[in-house]
Amino acid sequence: MSSSEQPKPCVRVNGRSAAQVPKREATYASVEQLEQKNAEAKKRDWQLRDRIESLEETEANAEGQLKWLRSELDTRSDELSEANQQLSLTKADKASFFFMPEKMTAHLKEVSDALQSSKQELSKAQAEASPRLPALLELSVLAMTRLEAAPTAETLEVAAAAPAN
Repeated sequence: MSSSEQPKPCVRVNGRSAAQVPKREATYASVEQLEQKNAEAKKRDWQLRDRIESLEETEANAEGQLKWLRSELDTRSDELSEANQQLSLTKADKASFFFMPEKMTAHLKEVSDALQSSKQELSKAQAEASPRLPALLELSVLAMTRLEAAPTAETLEVAAAAPAN
């Protein structure tokens, strides 16, 4: 054997060759790194699961609110449709009233009849009061004359001073 071919002395550490020791330490280090990465991955996994659960709750709440809002929208839409229908009917009635002579004529006849009835009642009341009117006028004139002719302090003195006939 030449000097270059001589076997290398085998150094033993704890019963192992020196070449095996760094490989084992490297393996331990890589295992520790993998365990640390695994722990970090599990931590991220739990965080993501919590986040997903939170998002699912939020989604469920949003779906509930969406259903409620849709229900409200349907209710309001129905109310709006009903109001629009009533408005259309009212407009149609007014339009037909103003643009259909027979409806306008019927309405004018009702007003005319009511006016004629009022005039008749007024005439009847005047006719009933008519015979009594002259008598009432005469009474009021008489009352006014008596008030004017009523004795005052001055007229009483003059009357007392005058000789009696």
